[in-house]
Amino acid sequence: MKKTYPKLVVLVVYKSQASKNWRGFCSPYDVSCEAKTATEAKSKLTKLVKLYEEGLKKYDYPEHLTILPLSEKQDEIVFEKAMGKITLSIKKDFLKFQTAEETQIRTRSLSINANVLQPCLT
Repeated sequence: MKKTYPKLVVLVVYKSQASKNWRGFCSPYDVSCEAKTATEAKSKLTKLVKLYEEGLKKYDYPEHLTILPLSEKQDEIVFEKAMGKITLSIKKDFLKFQTAEETQIRTRSLSINANVLQPCLT
């Protein structure tokens, strides 16, 4: 079985237009959740992603579970907007990140069209 390690993991939390709840998702894992508040959605999503990554590690990062397309259309739309903002945020500190000993870039919270996004890049 082929091992696949994700190169970039993005967590996004936004206000859902459809359900009026806060929704969180993670790409490339297609892990998602909903909650009444942004804080609760972020907390739930962070825990779900941690559990998912523990499972990936346990089974040696199988490709068919590591890299998945988003299954929710609304998440895909928000993801496209988020990636544009994330790219701009990374660009600012990209060279610094390349020469630093850190293995992560953590961006600040971003706001896109009144949807609050909480990206976490690894």
